Amino acid sequence: MVEYARSFRMNKRALIKKIIARLTEEFEARRREKLAQLYARLNGRLTDKDRQEIEGMIRLEHNQCLHVLISALNAEGHSGGQGVVDALRKLFGWKD
Repeated sequence: MVEYARSFRMNKRALIKKIIARLTEEFEARRREKLAQLYARLNGRLTDKDRQEIEGMIRLEHNQCLHVLISALNAEGHSGGQGVVDALRKLFGWKD
């Protein structure tokens, strides 16, 4: 029984790591897409400093959102629940 519980916790941690990696990839892809759209609309009217400030602000928001999600996943992993994982699957349309 102890071995089963240890194996279950290890599998849960592996799943959480996989989800965190996927969340990070999804956020990064969306960030790049939105920045490309913004820069296209502004059509070269930004300085390099403007771009750096915009990208820094978006990266900060990105990291804050990820922190909340990762904290919830880790808490869920410690409690043995599946609710946050299921919610993220629905939110991002993940099938696996």
